Amino acid sequence: MRITDVVEVSKARYKISLDHTVAFVLYKGDLSVYQIRVGNELREEQYREILDQVLDKRAKLRALNLLKARAYTEYCLRRKLREGFYPEEIIDRAIEYVKQFRYVDDARYCMDYIEYHQATESRRRMRQKMQEKGISGELFDHVYSCIPETYEEPERIQIEAFLSKRHYSECMDAKEKNKLMQSLLRKGYPFELIRRCMKISGEEFRNSDME
Repeated sequence: MRITDVVEVSKARYKISLDHTVAFVLYKGDLSVYQIRVGNELREEQYREILDQVLDKRAKLRALNLLKARAYTEYCLRRKLREGFYPEEIIDRAIEYVKQFRYVDDARYCMDYIEYHQATESRRRMRQKMQEKGISGELFDHVYSCIPETYEEPERIQIEAFLSKRHYSECMDAKEKNKLMQSLLRKGYPFELIRRCMKISGEEFRNSDME
């Protein structure tokens, strides 16, 4: 493998490209140890030594330090490690290492999020946010179903609070009702629950121009 680029990313860290592809980041002292210079060849045994003895430890330590600050899903932790230009093989090792100690546990992360936010966010909104963090909809639904509380009650309270703040009245015309309904739908609340909270009958809905 030929060293085709060495780019300084900070005072002490350098991004190394092998055969025109970014391979990893090393410290300045590592450059001398492994004779990292543009145009030099990096032997396979040197490459393996960098991965197994240098980057492996650093990636695990980086993962641990990140997790000391706050919880991460596996997807988000992988993304942070990729930002440090760790090779995928090394990222896999670091993830497996922290998962051994349950420092990364997507199901627990999801459960904690639901329990903390159930009073202020709709189920749909929570599901969307978890998916943005790499948690599948299937895992979210499974975790959600394992929590014993009934979640319609918090969502009903949230909807009623929203309607009270907007001075909702059953006497409002269909246009105003529709405007409030659309706002609640955008927040992720189920249509049927919104309709019940607004006390709009199915017949009233069908006969109005709310659609």
